[in-house]
Amino acid sequence: MSSAPDDNDLAKMGRAPRDLEDGTKPMNPTPVGGKPRILTVKQLLDASAERALSRAPRGSCTTGVNKLDDATGGLRPGHVWVFGADTNWGKSSFLIMLADENMKKGKRVLIVTSEDDESIYGDRLMVRRSKVNAKRYRDRKLWDDELARVTDIVASAQPDPVFLDARGKPAETVAAQVKWAIREHRIDVVCYDYLQEFRSSKRYQDRRNEVSEVAAMLREAIKTSGKTGIIFSQITVNAEKKYPDKHSIRESRDVSNAAEVIVLGFTPTTPITRADGSVVVDAGRKCALVDKAKDGIKGAVELDWDDESASFLAVAGEYDVFDGEFDRLGEEEERYP
Repeated sequence: MSSAPDDNDLAKMGRAPRDLEDGTKPMNPTPVGGKPRILTVKQLLDASAERALSRAPRGSCTTGVNKLDDATGGLRPGHVWVFGADTNWGKSSFLIMLADENMKKGKRVLIVTSEDDESIYGDRLMVRRSKVNAKRYRDRKLWDDELARVTDIVASAQPDPVFLDARGKPAETVAAQVKWAIREHRIDVVCYDYLQEFRSSKRYQDRRNEVSEVAAMLREAIKTSGKTGIIFSQITVNAEKKYPDKHSIRESRDVSNAAEVIVLGFTPTTPITRADGSVVVDAGRKCALVDKAKDGIKGAVELDWDDESASFLAVAGEYDVFDGEFDRLGEEEERYP
């Protein structure tokens, strides 16, 4: 009595393997989502040359600080930054400065918050634009000329979408809403404020794994839409380190590893200097330290803070043309861990 034919026998007879005949999963199924997009070497190099030879604007969004843009290439489509800072340093104020400067350039910004309500962002944007005293604005004791400036700002405000309240929503829902907003409202740059306050709908035994997964979802919503953005994050201050670094991002190193650019906001207690001893950032001045830039260089940039309006100021003119002498840290010696 002959045995049942195996797959080799079936192939010789011109028949499909048994798993296909039985309706089970084929050995080489069509990829989920259809055929993959695979480029040739020529296609990659043609696109690279076109970018290099083009005189058209690169389409990057700005940080509001030209020297920081020069060092990193700015906020480019497909790139997602991580901006870390300690509590009360001014993460949300930096976010408002970045958003405001991009809106001035005609870009559309979406602020996605998991912590504060709209009044926090609205008040900070108003104070920054009207240049009134932040304390008098908070206490509702503005002078007459300040009230007039506030009225003028309201009258000239653009009707563009800018704020998404994500408080209490799982990251899965937030990511889907961000994708929708990018498509529906033509958003250019997304700012998440801030990572550690977002939660997944799933349960995790390890908080670090949850933070990594949440960051991946928020990042994917931007990248797959071909846009750019920043995930703002808290950092863990290490007394043994002179300056924060990319490993200071709280909860998960996976977040740092996946970012195209990592910037740390902090206020040094001693001056930050170049290898030749010249001062880059004075002690007591807020600064942004670039600790990762896939297409840029590391270094520190002193930020301009206005005590009157309690906001960051954009820095333009003197840094309009990058001279190639960015404030490098530690080319000749290790300046920070």
